[in-house]
Amino acid sequence: MPPVSNDFKPTKDGFVFLDPAKFAADFGADLPKAQAEFMARSQMPVSGAAFNAKLTAAAWRDKPSYAIVATQDRALNPELARWMAKRAGSKVTVLKASHAVHISHPRAVARVIETAARAVRTLGQQ
Repeated sequence: MPPVSNDFKPTKDGFVFLDPAKFAADFGADLPKAQAEFMARSQMPVSGAAFNAKLTAAAWRDKPSYAIVATQDRALNPELARWMAKRAGSKVTVLKASHAVHISHPRAVARVIETAARAVRTLGQQ
């Protein structure tokens, strides 16, 4: 399992972003270098509060859940991702990928989304 990133940088107004110099290794290690560099330069900061928000409802309690565990993810520990998926009762797909799995493995991610959509449509017809 890859080491988890500690390369988030805070802004003065409460947002965080990945250190551009570490972005490729932490977010998109399986992407072409030019693409990872572009993404590092164009990333948008995320509200730091989002990481500590308390949820009052979780859709996975009432709806079918699907998850992709990216085994080379340094932004979200793969073991934590597995634990969350198990807790939610998710159908899990495991891919050897970075956090940018949707970019490095678009067909595999699309198959998971299509499977989930078909399952929900089938439930709606019952």
